[in-house]
Amino acid sequence: MTTKYFQIGGFKPNVRWFHDDWDDKKLVETLAGPSSPLRPSVEQPLELVLGIKATGSSHLLLADIQAAGFERAGRQRPYGFTTVADYVSVSPIYFASASDLEKKLSSLKPKARKKREGAWDSSQANKSYANGNDGFLRGEFEHGRVLYYLLQEPQKNPAIYSISDTTWTQNLRILSFTCNRKTFDGREYAEKQRSPRPLDYGWAEGVSLQSGIRVQQGSAVHFVREEERLLKVSDRKQVTFDYGTTKTIRSEEIDSLARDFFGDLSEKSGGPVILLVHNEKLARSALQELGIETSRWKSGIAELLRPQPAVGSRAKSTWSPPQYMNDYEERKQRSRNRSQSPKSGPSDHITRESRRSPPATSHTKSTNGVYIVDVQTLYRSTMQITEEYIGGIAQKLGLLKDRNQWCAGNEAVYIFHVWYSLISGPAIDEYRAMVMNAKEHEASPKPQAPEQRAPEEPVDDDYDEDFDPNDIVQGANEATPHKGGDDDSDTDYGSDY
Repeated sequence: MTTKYFQIGGFKPNVRWFHDDWDDKKLVETLAGPSSPLRPSVEQPLELVLGIKATGSSHLLLADIQAAGFERAGRQRPYGFTTVADYVSVSPIYFASASDLEKKLSSLKPKARKKREGAWDSSQANKSYANGNDGFLRGEFEHGRVLYYLLQEPQKNPAIYSISDTTWTQNLRILSFTCNRKTFDGREYAEKQRSPRPLDYGWAEGVSLQSGIRVQQGSAVHFVREEERLLKVSDRKQVTFDYGTTKTIRSEEIDSLARDFFGDLSEKSGGPVILLVHNEKLARSALQELGIETSRWKSGIAELLRPQPAVGSRAKSTWSPPQYMNDYEERKQRSRNRSQSPKSGPSDHITRESRRSPPATSHTKSTNGVYIVDVQTLYRSTMQITEEYIGGIAQKLGLLKDRNQWCAGNEAVYIFHVWYSLISGPAIDEYRAMVMNAKEHEASPKPQAPEQRAPEEPVDDDYDEDFDPNDIVQGANEATPHKGGDDDSDTDYGSDY
């Protein structure tokens, strides 16, 4: 049965329990107060649903399973509903206190505009996501959080998040693959992409425990290509493998070991496999160079959580790289030949796939398969900046002190730490705020004096103090103002790794 979702607060809400739809005080008291059916104890956080739409906008939702408790308590049935088909992702979001919920609702409240050419979401949280398709990358972050929820909270009802089957979690394997390339390579760009020739390789296997996701002891390995053993990565220092013994062997031996470990993963595992990488395009090329067939492997875990109907040959389609995987050199070349044609978004491949409507005779695919999680992309979509090394991400998240080092064996472990930090934390916008606040705290060791006032929010010249959000006509056509920024800019990633 399809789960229905009712939007709480924000632009065009479904939950309209009060005359003033934006009466946050009453709404917060109802949802997070002592009489709320969703919060049996003040020690427990309030759990609601976060929906991310294709544009990237976020919406606070109440699942029908949750809303039933309020209806039994006498609250009006919500006005209208949405389903998971209206969102790229639906995931848990937690509020430790009523004030946290009130702050979130405030960020979702539409702001007044003096120029009212049309109704659109002008809220602080969503005004930057009026158009585009940032939601596909933001949604991947939330898919990871849903996976963690399923692994750590098996007693809860997965139907709240439109998950119909969780039996695959019992046979789930989580692996990692990392590699480093030499800094200077005089070959043509296309040849380097097809045959990256890494200096070293690392891989490891994780396990899900009550304490979280951990690397299995003894599973991490590190191999250095004997033919390239004297070459270095110029901007980082080579360090010792901390989780075992480095093996310097010929390429043929590494090929054989890789095929033993990664070959026919779906068949050997008897269940789904998640593969953590940093830079999916490079990882696929490096694995194919080792003799591993990766064309059937999926990008992201969306289809693992909610398998899509499979029909005929459509289920056998091979992988092609989404546009957002272009690295620095590729985007540099594109900037030299920039045309006036409409710009492709960062996830055109995923967008096209998502628009395909399965015929009525379809059946659900098996969850068995390999699902690649690009941790570099997750970090970039979350923090809105890029990082060329997994060590750099680990350092920025407070997981590693020295970022200027390289050893693929260590990085095969670090990537687990980074991924666990991302999926076990708060929702995407709250996670970014948490990391940024931690950095500001480190940069400002002296605490602010109690009597000092926090800086005021910048004044919006287009703000109308007399605006009443209830004046917005429900169901009005939404305008799509231009979104600032250019995801296709020529930012220098500096490395193919």
